[in-house]
Amino acid sequence: MVTESEIDDLWRELSTPIGGMPRPRLMPTLFDNVAEPSDDGSNEFLLPWLRVYDQGLLWLTYFWLSLRHRLSHGTISHDEQSPVRFTGAILHFGVGVRRLILAGQDYPARVLLRTMSEVTFTATVLFNDRDMRHEIQGADTFEDEYKFWRNHLSGRHMDRRLREIEERIGIEGWATEEFSRFRKGLAGELSAVVHPTYGTAALAVYHESPTRKDYLHETPFGAINANSRYTLDRGAKVWLYFGYFGYRRALDSGGAPYLPLDIERYDNRAMVVAHDVFEELVRRHWDDADRYGEPSA
Repeated sequence: MVTESEIDDLWRELSTPIGGMPRPRLMPTLFDNVAEPSDDGSNEFLLPWLRVYDQGLLWLTYFWLSLRHRLSHGTISHDEQSPVRFTGAILHFGVGVRRLILAGQDYPARVLLRTMSEVTFTATVLFNDRDMRHEIQGADTFEDEYKFWRNHLSGRHMDRRLREIEERIGIEGWATEEFSRFRKGLAGELSAVVHPTYGTAALAVYHESPTRKDYLHETPFGAINANSRYTLDRGAKVWLYFGYFGYRRALDSGGAPYLPLDIERYDNRAMVVAHDVFEELVRRHWDDADRYGEPSA
């Protein structure tokens, strides 16, 4: 299970090559008070997965700030700005997923996670395809936008584009099988939550207790749910995928990078270290959510 000391140690280790830097904290106005103890200990149960998820949010925050700086200074042209907007959208939906989970609304969080994953995969494509960056901004009406999405970024079209990116960039050893299995399973897993079935209705009102083994709390008003560990885990893995195939492409596109790295800038340094810490945490703890058998342990 991920601890604060593990993250601190990783931050010190991975920031050393650039001279070291203190570990930043997320802006408190963005997030709810998850770290404060709850009466039944339910908040504490989710902390290991929240720590990884929050490290992902930290990286994406500095990535967006770095992109936004270039856009505001005119070094990203108007017709090339779609990756900046989509990166901001990833953050927006990511914070929404987190807040819903902490409000005891795991099922709506999963619905939003589906949107976040689609936005994240779209951003991955945009960082890899300059023509697509221009074309996606060309739609002037909702009907045009929907037609563009249907013809280029929906279902099988998105799967084909992502497979082409994976094959062109390649995947480092350990991740080859894991990424392939994860992305194939994710679409079906998240598709199921948006369809009105008896199972989805039951999931909306039954919540697995984080502190009482085999106890399901029935309430339509929400409760902290042990199954939220899966929601946080899936979100972090979607971002890890984006890190491999979107973020890295932005920094090194084989020519003029979309985001030239300026290690003298604080936001650039924090972005690089936060990403590397996040990536290492997800790799180390890839199976934690699926292996965790007893919520009260």
